[in-house]
Parts: sequence; C-alpha cells; structure tokens
Amino acid sequence: MNKIEIQTPQNVTIELNLADGSSRALAFFIDQIFLTIVLVLSLMTAAAFDVFEGEKEVLRYVFITILLSIYFFYSLLFEIFLNGRTPGKIMLGLRVRKLTGNAPELLDYLIRWIFRIPDLAASAGLLAFFLVTTSKRKQRLGDLLANTIVINEGKTHRTGLQEILKIKDTESTEINFPQVAFLTEDSILTLKDLVLRNKYYTSSKYTSLINETADTIGQLLGVEVPKHSKENFLRQVVREYVILTR
Repeated sequence: MNKIEIQTPQNVTIELNLADGSSRALAFFIDQIFLTIVLVLSLMTAAAFDVFEGEKEVLRYVFITILLSIYFFYSLLFEIFLNGRTPGKIMLGLRVRKLTGNAPELLDYLIRWIFRIPDLAASAGLLAFFLVTTSKRKQRLGDLLANTIVINEGKTHRTGLQEILKIKDTESTEINFPQVAFLTEDSILTLKDLVLRNKYYTSSKYTSLINETADTIGQLLGVEVPKHSKENFLRQVVREYVILTR
C-alpha cells in the first residue's frame, strides 16, 4: 500500500495510506447501489401518494427537482457534510484529505465534484482509474486540480513504543481514534515530550503549543478536539497509539 508522509507545523510527522484504484472503484460502486436504492424508494413513495397522477404539476416538478438534485449532488453533499466521506467511502474506510493532511474546504470539494464529468461520466470511469493507478499520489484529475488525496483509514500495524507508557488492562480500554495508528513513532514521542514539558514547566508558551498541536492532530485525524481538554486529547492519542501498535 502506497504511503505519504505529512509534516505538521509542530514537526509532527503523520503517515497516511493512499487508497488504491480498486478500493476507490469499489467505494464508487457501493455509492451507486446506495443512490439507486434511494431513488427507487423515492419513486415508490411518489407513486404511493399519486404524485404522477392527476393535476399535480407543481408537486411533480418539485419532486423531479429533488430527485435530480439527489442524483447530481450526491457525492458533493455527502463529502461536505461527512468530512470527506460518502457511504461507500465509509464502508471501505476511505476519506478525502488535502495534501497537507487537513480537511478540504468547500472549493476543494466543488473542484473534485465538477471534474467527475471528465473523470467518471465522460470516460466511463476509465480516465479516473488510469490516473489513480498510475499517478504517484493516486489522484484522479479532480484530485490533482484540488490538491486532494483519498486516504485509507484502515488500521496499520507497528511495533514498539513499549517504553512510552506502561498500560495495564488494555483490553478494557476503548479505542476512540483508530486513525492514530497512522502517526509515526517519532511523532508520538514528540507529543509525549510536549505533554511532559507542559506538566513540569508550566508556561503560556507550552500551553499555546499544546493547543496548536492538538488542533493540528485533530484535523489530520479527522476528529473534533474538545475545546477545554486539549492536553488530555494528546494524552489519549499517545495512549491509544501504544495500545494499537504494541
């Protein structure tokens, strides 16, 4: 599986797995099945309420507009509101990310969506599959123009870091952020060192660095960081990394 390393402003390195062409194609296929089911159920509902019968022109136009909107804006809306994911991507553990590791902005999603036309519709998906399977960062045309990548958030396996924390009863520990397995050992050591320094050398400088680092790690992992417990969030990231990789 191809990987990409991203360096944060706080010198924390995160390693991401790039989604390959087959997993992206399967996610697209799952989305088409899901979309078809939604459209069929919508049509059955309309038929049950006789939307296409009698003098209900306005209602018919509204219903058709809604159906067309669902069909054309399906991927765009899901990726915007589900932070870079669609139902198909969720099932396969895929997510859209910027090359910086941060979540894409609205314009990025729009560019990716617009260029689905040459990537998927106009070429029957052949252009997208060719680019994803041959490009260095597994990007289709829309990704190249939006500076985005699609990552695989499935768990990875690493060894080590026994010396960071001594954790007892790990079986009873709930894992909230499985994505932490993507962080490198050096980055976890950096996070631990930062937390310890903040504990022993309390100062506004370390507090500010804790807050900035927690926000950055939260963006990279695609999770929401609690506003009033950012240091605890970093501690949890370190702890869960050890559990997942020991």
